[in-house]
Amino acid sequence: MASNSRKESKTARPAAGKGSPVRSGPKTGFFRRNRFAVVLFSLVFLVYGNSIFNGYALDDEFYTAGANKFTQKGLKGIPEIFRSRTFYNNDGTGYSYRPMALTSFAIEIQLFGEKPKTSHFINVLLYAFTMVLLFGLLRKWFHTQGDWFTFFVCLVFLVHPLHTEVVANIKCRDELLAFFFGVLMLRSIWKHVETKAWWCWPAIAICFALAMLSKTTVAPLIILGPFAVWYFTDRKWWSGIVYVLPVIAIILVMKVLLFSKLPEMSRTLQGFENPIADMSGKQLSATAAYVMGRYLFLHFIPYPLVFYYGLNEVPICSWSDPLVILSVLVYVALAVWAWFEFRKKSLAGFGLIWFLGNIVLFSNLFGAAPGIMAERFTYIASLGFAIVLVDLVFRFQKFAPKSFDWKGESSRKTKWIFLTIAILFSLRSMVRNEAWEDKETLYRNDVALAPESAKINMLLASLLSSQAAQLNYESQQLEQQGQVAAGESKKREAYALFGEARGYYKQATDMYHDYYTAWSNLGTAYYFVKEYRTAIPYFLEAIAIKPDYAEAYFNLGMSYEQLGTKDSVIKGKVVRVVNNKALLDSSVYYFSMGLQKDPKYVNTAEQLSRVLFTHYEDSAAAMKVLNESAAKNPASDVPWNAMGNLYLQREDTLNAVRVLEKAAELNPNVPMRLRNLALYFQAHGDMTKASYYSGLFQKQQAEVAKRQKLLGIEQK
Repeated sequence: MASNSRKESKTARPAAGKGSPVRSGPKTGFFRRNRFAVVLFSLVFLVYGNSIFNGYALDDEFYTAGANKFTQKGLKGIPEIFRSRTFYNNDGTGYSYRPMALTSFAIEIQLFGEKPKTSHFINVLLYAFTMVLLFGLLRKWFHTQGDWFTFFVCLVFLVHPLHTEVVANIKCRDELLAFFFGVLMLRSIWKHVETKAWWCWPAIAICFALAMLSKTTVAPLIILGPFAVWYFTDRKWWSGIVYVLPVIAIILVMKVLLFSKLPEMSRTLQGFENPIADMSGKQLSATAAYVMGRYLFLHFIPYPLVFYYGLNEVPICSWSDPLVILSVLVYVALAVWAWFEFRKKSLAGFGLIWFLGNIVLFSNLFGAAPGIMAERFTYIASLGFAIVLVDLVFRFQKFAPKSFDWKGESSRKTKWIFLTIAILFSLRSMVRNEAWEDKETLYRNDVALAPESAKINMLLASLLSSQAAQLNYESQQLEQQGQVAAGESKKREAYALFGEARGYYKQATDMYHDYYTAWSNLGTAYYFVKEYRTAIPYFLEAIAIKPDYAEAYFNLGMSYEQLGTKDSVIKGKVVRVVNNKALLDSSVYYFSMGLQKDPKYVNTAEQLSRVLFTHYEDSAAAMKVLNESAAKNPASDVPWNAMGNLYLQREDTLNAVRVLEKAAELNPNVPMRLRNLALYFQAHGDMTKASYYSGLFQKQQAEVAKRQKLLGIEQK
């Protein structure tokens, strides 16, 4: 085809340093001059606009949803954001570094507050601006093919359902920002190709830095940007290498000023997330081939789409698997095809290289990918798919893209091909956006699509358990208020949800037996319905898998305490009295073991001290446990708060107030504690402290009200 021949490419391309021949047309109206960009911008809101009305969903609490201590500070939190790891494990260690994503939320919260609709709108807006920038870049790269070719490439990229996770999941703003700044970097490179302007050098470095500080998935652009300079001009192959220099320079600067000062990174993927550590070399390569094949399949047929794949939705493969062999054959064919197209400098060749260069990084050959595979990992790579698809449509139509006319009779068939693709992909994207409405909608939708995903089953079970625990608490509150019938109704709802959750927990353990958190949570789903003996074997199974799992020891201690005591009415009050000393001793044993395994699990110390004080009447031992816990966990208010409660039970108010003040100093976010301190100091005439704690209490009440409103929006 003429448009893909080496001869035409060479004669149509500008000479080295001359830049692209694209020029502005006559100075007509804004829409006419920018009609393609305006249409693309508008289409983003048409296709993804329904996601703006969604609430918070998967992992949004990593950045917002009232759960990130840095972004909630607004602009004041930005310095800490750049000094800290972005995500944190349960033990306090951190991993990843995406300060630009966090900063965007800090600015958003400062200006608009914490609202899911605002966050979704900003995501859609970022995607729309990215499309406009991308069209401007590709228009220069593909100038020999005409604007319609570039428009169709952007159209296919825009509507592709694989991008719904990136746009509809608030947390994926890091991906949006990374590619947004990545495209700006590529435009800066090309601007220098055209104009030789000096300011392009710092622009290249700054844009790449911002992209990498958003998410490192843009790393392949380090090579692909300079590669495009050679591919779309008549320059020698080495001429593009110079554009790597500002990138290397900014990486060195970031390493000295930022990376070297960060806390050490700690991230270990569990087996259900990615079992790469347990795979042999043959299994790893076979599974990587399967993943690559599945990515390619989803580009053509984006179904089913799920928010988390993982084990066993993505199986551990062997080289006897027909799908693995088929995937390898397809990719070998693509590589051979890419070589022949590359030699002609065709657009299909560039698209294939772009796709392969980006997607191979997430095959697991170069490192374990969370969930083994994910739709967000295809975001940048799918641009290559769009380029190849559009080029093939024109090739098979034997129709030169430069000759395309939207109203022309000869263009009618080509036009309807692209319209059909766009409509089908758009409808699929719109439907998928609705699945991201909130966590429960997403989890229930996707567990039906991927029933073998251990992680999805676990997440849905945990969400249902959380809802059930809240209903259970509300039922107890109603019963204490004398509303017995209403309390019983709530309890039945709670027990039904716990029953449903157990099914999903069991499915998670069936899919991945070593899923120790699922075993422990399965036990808690029995614990909360007072089936303590049934719960215990599940906690023990969790410990058998992970002997230092502190939470399971805690749960065992709680279960044996419940079995070892009973409710009795003494002087008109319901109290817990010893029923079986041996069982109560088991409670103390497991609490003590839990503290040995993990002294930082402060809730264990709190409960052990309570058992020692309440059932053994050993206040000295109880205080010793709490003092040791406070010494080992100097930043935690839990041991101090527990000490305050013990002092109050001993009617030692002065010491109780002393330690509760220490607890409030460590954690000023417990409204009831602040209120009690304010009332105490008011009653004792210390108006300075009374006013101080009253002010903190009022502030916390406002925060609670704000959070409740936020949750109401999310649940709706």
